[in-house]
Amino acid sequence: MITVKLMGGLGNQMFQYALGRQLATLRQTNLCLDLSSYVDLVPGDTPRHYEMDIFNIQASLDGSYHPYRGQNSTKPFGKQLGAALAALGGKKRQPLVREHGFPFQSQVLDAPDGSYLIGYWHTEKYFKDIRNQLVKDFSIKKPPNKANRDMAAKIAKVPAVSLHVRRGDYITNANANRFHGLAPMDYYNAAVKLMAEKVKDPHFFVFSDDPKWTQENIKIGKHTTYVTHNDANTGYEDMRLMTGCRHHIIANSSFSWWGAWLNPRADKVVIAPERWFADPDTDTRDIYAEGWLKL
Repeated sequence: MITVKLMGGLGNQMFQYALGRQLATLRQTNLCLDLSSYVDLVPGDTPRHYEMDIFNIQASLDGSYHPYRGQNSTKPFGKQLGAALAALGGKKRQPLVREHGFPFQSQVLDAPDGSYLIGYWHTEKYFKDIRNQLVKDFSIKKPPNKANRDMAAKIAKVPAVSLHVRRGDYITNANANRFHGLAPMDYYNAAVKLMAEKVKDPHFFVFSDDPKWTQENIKIGKHTTYVTHNDANTGYEDMRLMTGCRHHIIANSSFSWWGAWLNPRADKVVIAPERWFADPDTDTRDIYAEGWLKL
């Protein structure tokens, strides 16, 4: 069995699942998702919960006590791990595979059956060769409601471009703001201009966790629709609508990353911010999928 520790919101969970699914496929074994991080909340972090129950994923869930519970991709092992092993009677722990930075680590794909993975794994290089399987796994169980069906029909009739603005905890949470930062308005202005050069008569569909702000601040022109009817509980519907668009302007966000990546069109134009994190020295070269444009 391959076990993956889930951390973060929906987009992060999808990256973690995708690598786990790849390894489980390679090793011809089962995949287990460790949900303990949603019990052991870290002070200062944005509260999260498991969100992939809306998908047709293939994995078992485990929220029980685990030898690596309380560990994440950045904190070193400490006394808590030793106490956990002692409580388990000295049971041998699983081989640990820990992410070290954001660049692709090819050796991760050599992890043996029985491995436990801790990381975010933000690159398609871990799983792009099982793309067709992941598209099935990340299909949504529930059919869309009328509002989303109507919006999907509108998207299908025009040269639709999804434009995603991530705010939320990037604004309200000090830790998230320091680490992620915000894609600036200069980026969106340049991206809209570039998209208009590459796509004839584009129609922009604006998605955000702060729709009021986008309506007041994102002014593109006559061919603009603000998607405002979904909320935090149905955010996955925004992802489904994004995937239905022909082209994409994404934020520095794993959520809109997946909205663009799951779009099956070979001729799609995807524009992403070159500065993905607040720290400009963070190595993010592998975050961008093949063929995506950086601004």
